[in-house]
Amino acid sequence: MPDRLDSDEQKRLANRAIPALLLAGHAVDCSPEVFDEALYQQAVARTPHAEPTGASGA
Repeated sequence: MPDRLDSDEQKRLANRAIPALLLAGHAVDCSPEVFDEALYQQAVARTPHAEPTGASGA
């Protein structure tokens, strides 16, 4: 993430990227400090063909 973004914006962008990464076949393991279920679900809803499963907040 760009350093110019504050931590909340970095977190939002990271969570928005998860559905696309999963669709591309990548494994995603986000730390609990970064993973936000609500942000992830919003990203899934905006990502064509995304399923709301497969992300790990471990």
